[in-house]
Amino acid sequence: MLDNKPARALDAFDRLTTDEIPAPFLYPPYRLQRQMRPLEPNRYLVPLRKAIAAGEVSPLIKARVQAQEGDPYSAISSYMQTDPAQWVHYDIACLKKIGMQSGLHSEVRRMIAGALKSKRVSSKIEAELRQLAVLEPSESELRGLKRKLKEELIQDSGAAKIAASSLAQVLETRKRFLERDYKAILQQYQNADPIALPTETVLLLFLSAVEIRSSLEVDRWGQEIKRRHPTQEVIEWVTELKTSAK
Repeated sequence: MLDNKPARALDAFDRLTTDEIPAPFLYPPYRLQRQMRPLEPNRYLVPLRKAIAAGEVSPLIKARVQAQEGDPYSAISSYMQTDPAQWVHYDIACLKKIGMQSGLHSEVRRMIAGALKSKRVSSKIEAELRQLAVLEPSESELRGLKRKLKEELIQDSGAAKIAASSLAQVLETRKRFLERDYKAILQQYQNADPIALPTETVLLLFLSAVEIRSSLEVDRWGQEIKRRHPTQEVIEWVTELKTSAK
């Protein structure tokens, strides 16, 4: 970017208002500022989040932002929509951050295994991915991520404000998932309309059903995931987990 001179590139972006930058081009300055000025508020984050909510950026960019900004559940859902052939070293760092979440570590490992099996991973990162697939998160990493997640939720820093009752329900579902109370999660939503639920909740319901090997619930929530993300990678991932839950 600008002859590989990131400072000049960021200065060029800073001379523009964020409204002047098209949605697909918000990620580069966000990434530059995050790298070069990590202690400063990132002026590109709010418009980038709005672009993500509006579906104006690619699933890969969405996944990277969600992973780095403390939303691991949404991030893994977004990564399932990406092509592993597009993954680079930066995505390994993102996947590692997602995997620090104890409730998602096994899912990251499964997703990496599927990516390697597809043979679409670049040879430049294949060895690192294989290494990441066998790593276990340390207790300090888990505590740090949980603290960060709690701070994000308290601040409610997302672009869109969630109604208080809905937010409380999402938080309770996350808490129960971290506590491995899978049956309680499924009972909580047994009469819910899948279409009306947030994607994160649907994902947690599917993973909970897989954990307790409830074939009916696995099929119910797996179908909803495939309806929302009808890509080959997602379909294969859901099918693989359904098979493992039998």
